[in-house]
This record gives sequence, structure tokens and C-alpha cells, in this order.
Amino acid sequence: MIIPTDGTRIEPVFWDILKAFDADYFCEYHKRGLDLKIVSPQIYEERLQAEISRAYTDESPTNEARVEIDRAVEQATWSEFHTRPELQKQLKARLAPFFFEDTVVETNIWARTEPSYPLTALSTVMPYGPHPSRLIVAETRAPRVPPLWVESVLGGTCPEHSDKIRACGVDVETSGFDAADVFSLIDAQLDFDNL
Repeated sequence: MIIPTDGTRIEPVFWDILKAFDADYFCEYHKRGLDLKIVSPQIYEERLQAEISRAYTDESPTNEARVEIDRAVEQATWSEFHTRPELQKQLKARLAPFFFEDTVVETNIWARTEPSYPLTALSTVMPYGPHPSRLIVAETRAPRVPPLWVESVLGGTCPEHSDKIRACGVDVETSGFDAADVFSLIDAQLDFDNL
């Protein structure tokens, strides 16, 4: 589950959502240029062209140079966001009171990168045990609902990771996820009567 924060506080409604989960790990999601490329390709292309124009004022870049600049813009971090110590203490007190360290945020994650320790990619563990032969991935078609929010609950993958999962003998299929499904998902996650 991905919860929005400015690094210092979490809105009360999101604390309620967090109480519905038993988190094993807390991670920070950092936006990079790749996030913009996924969500708004046209705006990303404009920024990429501006970066290319800045680097090549008198000549046209080679295709290789354009690819390198594109890669650099994709990887560029948008902010120096971090969960502040006061919020870390609240997370620990409310959600992980027995965690032995002062800071509960253990790692960072970014768009379309394989997880690193303490998390593990599916394609890394699948060859070593039984697993289903089919993986269904939600494809978000709900305007104004960030796909990342849906994927943080239902899971998600990208073409590079799908290929690695297929190499483990698993069919990767997509299933549409509309606005009505979003409300059903939220309702199911916040079913406090069954907690």
C-alpha cells in the first residue's frame, strides 16, 4: 500500500488505511523522470527535448547520445524526499511497536526497478518452489486514479519484469480495473468489521 505524505505527517484517513494492513516493511517511494514518462509521455518528451537542446546547442545529437540523455532524464530524482524522524517515530509507535530500531523505513523503491534487500523479486524466488502457472495483473483504466495506488494493493509488473516471470513458466495476463472497482477495493481494504 502506498500512502501519500510530505514526510512529516500522514492524513487521518490514511492512518485508518494503514491500520488495515500488517506491514512487514516500510519503504519510501521516490519519483524519478521515469514516472513522468509513464504517466505523461508528451510532457516527458518536451522535457527530454529541452535537455537535449541544452546539451547540444549547435548540433544535432547522435542516436546514441539521445538514448544516453533519455536514460539520464529517466533516472533523475525529482526531490530529496525523506520520512522525517518525527513521522518515523509515529509509524513505529502505531504500526510496528516491537521494531527494534528507531527508524522503520528500511529501503527506497522506484518505478520499474526490481526490489532489493529486504524485498525480493518474484522472478528470483519462483525457480525454487511451486507456483501458479498464471499471474493476473490489474490494468488501471480509471481516470484520476494513479495506477501506482492500485498496483500497490493488487501488485503490478512492467514489460521487463513480465518477461522474467514468463521465463519461469508463468503466463502474465492483464485484467481491466475501472473506477467502480477502485471503490470496491477501498471498501474491501477498510472493512473494519472483520479486523
